[in-house]
Amino acid sequence: SPMESSQVYGAIWSFIGIGTGLGKGAIRLQIGIDLNLAAMYIHSDKDLSTLGKNGTSTTGLTGATSTMMNTDQENTTLFLRPGLGGEVSLRINLGKSFGISAGWKSHVFIPQKINGGILETGGFSTNANQIWHMGQGFVLLHFTFPYKVRVPG
Repeated sequence: SPMESSQVYGAIWSFIGIGTGLGKGAIRLQIGIDLNLAAMYIHSDKDLSTLGKNGTSTTGLTGATSTMMNTDQENTTLFLRPGLGGEVSLRINLGKSFGISAGWKSHVFIPQKINGGILETGGFSTNANQIWHMGQGFVLLHFTFPYKVRVPG
């Protein structure tokens, strides 16, 4: 996490999804959606639940500008939510066995209040006092290893 006093650990599991590739040949646009489950432990020395309130400047969990410190109690969020993921990427094959792709993956969840319990919900707002969207850009390198299989028959 960009803030020195915050830590985020977790995983997002995709259970079922559908996708397609558009285009033929060396360049393909790939799109897909999936159902997923996220489990995360989020901790900060800063009181993240007050960000965005009372005129406090904020940019969310990634780069919060609040100066509020709360050293007397832990500010911990256990995030556990089902969600919907969407992905778009562009794949370019640079040879028979090598390719590269770049894209964006977003996850939208049932909102959860920061520092709130697993059953507490928030609204779909851009304020930093709830978590409902996570997104990431990515670049992948693809290597294909040729092999032959003989099926007896």
